[in-house]
Parts: sequence; structure tokens; C-alpha cells
Amino acid sequence: MSEADIRREVPDEFPGKDFFVEFYASRNGGYFSRGAFLRRDAFYEVGSDEENRLEVEAFNCFPLREGDESPVLLSIPQARQRRMRHWAAFGLADFVETHLPFAGDAGDHDYWLDLRDGTVKTVRWNETDGALVPAILAVAPGFREFCTSLAAERT
Repeated sequence: MSEADIRREVPDEFPGKDFFVEFYASRNGGYFSRGAFLRRDAFYEVGSDEENRLEVEAFNCFPLREGDESPVLLSIPQARQRRMRHWAAFGLADFVETHLPFAGDAGDHDYWLDLRDGTVKTVRWNETDGALVPAILAVAPGFREFCTSLAAERT
């Protein structure tokens, strides 16, 4: 995709957008056959009872043409629509509208770019009193930091 195409797809202005556009113009997604990993404590204080080491299986893609599908990559619009459909009942419609699901792990968790401040988050689900409750976790202060902190090892 061209940089102009990406800027049309994501018209929002946020810190780090130039790096995001450059990344997607050169790669438009990608799959890690053995996964990639990052540690939240590289950026944030993480309690011993919180998830720290996170896996990234793939970067989602933008479809190049209407109806375009990848056998391994989820498209960003497809991921967003799927989450909107299922998460609206949990009060997460505003979250889905203000964030972009750019990557995911093998456990069907997405990594979301906040289109207002450029931070990266993930949503995890906890069971409380027999009900699923969403927990939004800060992952990285920006898309660049997310990308440059990925490692092949689980350390």
C-alpha cells in the first residue's frame, strides 16, 4: 500500500503516525512463524499478578482490494468489525471506535493502537462472579516502541 492509501484508511492524527504509515507502506502486515515476544515491564510497572510477557503472532493487514483476503493475516477492518459485533455488549463500542487492531496473538487477543494518543493496548478477559469482564492493559507507549521491543525469545 502507498503511504497515501494508509493515510486515507487511517485519517486520525496521533503521536507516532509517521512510523506507523512507514511500517505499513513497507510491510502491510506480517506473520511470525514462531511468535515474537515483548515485555510490558520495559515501559510500565507491572505487578507480579499481572501479565507481563506477551506474544505477538502477526501484524494485521489492510486489504489491497475489496474482498482481498490473506490465508494467514487478519485484515484490520475485519478484526475491528468482529470485535465491535462481540464487544458492544460489554460496553467496549467506544474503545473499538477509537482504537485500531493492528496485531494479534495465537490466543485471539488483539493489540490496539489508540488513535488519540498513539499508545498500544490489549484487552484481556477475566472471570468475576461467573461473568466475563474486560481488562484493558497498557502494552507500550507507542507503535514504534511496540515494534522495536519485539524479540524472538521469551525472555
